[in-house]
Amino acid sequence: MKSVLIAGYGVVGKEIHSRFFKNAEIYDPFLGYEDLRDYYDCCVVCVPTELVENGLDTTQVEDVINKVNAKYYLIKSTVPIGFCDKFSNVIFSPEFSGATPNSKNIDDNFTILGATNKIQRQFFSDLYYENLSNMLHKLYFTTNTEAELLKLTENAYLGYIVTFATEIKKIAEHYDVDYNIVSQLLKLDKRMPQSHIHVFENQYSYDSHCLNKDIPELAKKSNLFSYIIEYNESKKG
Repeated sequence: MKSVLIAGYGVVGKEIHSRFFKNAEIYDPFLGYEDLRDYYDCCVVCVPTELVENGLDTTQVEDVINKVNAKYYLIKSTVPIGFCDKFSNVIFSPEFSGATPNSKNIDDNFTILGATNKIQRQFFSDLYYENLSNMLHKLYFTTNTEAELLKLTENAYLGYIVTFATEIKKIAEHYDVDYNIVSQLLKLDKRMPQSHIHVFENQYSYDSHCLNKDIPELAKKSNLFSYIIEYNESKKG
């Protein structure tokens, strides 16, 4: 069995540990996990990438790559588009689990991997299926760049839904219509968003850690997302 290290033992690291790699070692100096072997077949990187002035801060991801000796680094942390292709042995895999209740309600019986050649695809297929108890779990292979964009797109879309729902609630209030009824009826159409359309009383903005830090990455290339950020900030109390 391949040796696996999980670097970063927060919400995502614990999810990866419990669902996929139960025999993995843990590395997280902030929590007292400091021991490292000389070599690992795969290091799964789950450390934070916080928002700084010029975008997502990948310092902790790079620190892990520089400190841990591994054949492959599987990045679960959200990173800027193009980051993983700076390295020859770094694979991006968007993570959809999180701390919020909505993140527990998705069908995530799949893993997306930015593995582009046969050797990489064989390695990660072997890695997952030798650890999985659910052999129906699906692996989808793509490029790192496509996977990185996918992850940022997901969070940007959720932020868009919150902004859209807030505007519809304002219109509902203008016509003295109960928005809660409208939103529940809207869900009957399966083409419509099934989450993030409930608007809480006196809360007309998103304030999610992931959305707050990830949407600005796409706003660098899109005025739409810049507007969503400005709108959201204007609605915060």
